[in-house]
Amino acid sequence: MTARIQYLDRVIAQPGFWNNPTLAYETLQEIEYFIFYKHQQYQRWCSTLEDIKAAL
Repeated sequence: MTARIQYLDRVIAQPGFWNNPTLAYETLQEIEYFIFYKHQQYQRWCSTLEDIKAAL
């Protein structure tokens, strides 16, 4: 997943990337999905950690 985000970051950095609004939109949507997914995963880990702390 991290490799894909790094690839998308390089795509965005290319000259002329913003000249194609459809491609730009699709790329940003994919990046947003990965960020959302990572955030959800982080929230689950925090919840699990809190459960472990409460159990101890």
